[in-house]
Amino acid sequence: MKKILSVVFLLILSVIVKAQPNTAAEVFIEVSDEGKFTITIDDQSITSARSRFRFFDVAQGNATITITSNNQQFLNSSINLIPGERYIFSYSKRLGLKLVTRLPFYSSGNYILDNWDGSLKPSPYNGSPRRRFIRAMDQKQFASFMQTIKRGYFDDDRYTAFAAAIKDNALTVDQLIQVLKLYSFDDGKLKTAFYAYDYLTDPQRFFQVKDALTFMGSQDSIDKFLLKR
Repeated sequence: MKKILSVVFLLILSVIVKAQPNTAAEVFIEVSDEGKFTITIDDQSITSARSRFRFFDVAQGNATITITSNNQQFLNSSINLIPGERYIFSYSKRLGLKLVTRLPFYSSGNYILDNWDGSLKPSPYNGSPRRRFIRAMDQKQFASFMQTIKRGYFDDDRYTAFAAAIKDNALTVDQLIQVLKLYSFDDGKLKTAFYAYDYLTDPQRFFQVKDALTFMGSQDSIDKFLLKR
């Protein structure tokens, strides 16, 4: 029952988001120094030892950003944000905060960016309406598919193998979750999950992919992705 209510909530919120003008920006920051950092932008705060920090729905205009580690503040600055754009920064104690790029994340009413600085893959059918898959790989096919992914030593290798192998196949959300459990880090899991969406026989259950993710911020990325579909 909770899962059904969750899906209904996402669908309603998606309609609201599409109906309202976009007044928010996104701020992504990659920290090159080792250690646990806390980054705060206005009223949003993330603490992590991972290098990448993602902030969604940051209000337009001047935003205050602070970066601390071990109770020591290393940055207190302001950034001016334009709605509808993703700002990607790099940060190190030596070089400070540097803007790497700015990317619009909407085009023709659709969310077009992946979980960092790339575009979401277009439909595998060259921009035609999403094909509805009826039958996923059977047990034997999926076992062979998994062996292909397992040959990748790093997450990037696994993603490349997945993208090549999935072109002539389809899978269920349960199968996708099994694939994601082969990955070491959430970044690779998200990249693969977003790519896999158009190959699912049961995309209405895509929210369950969050079960395969480690961090709350990564799980939030799934919700954001669904709201833009």
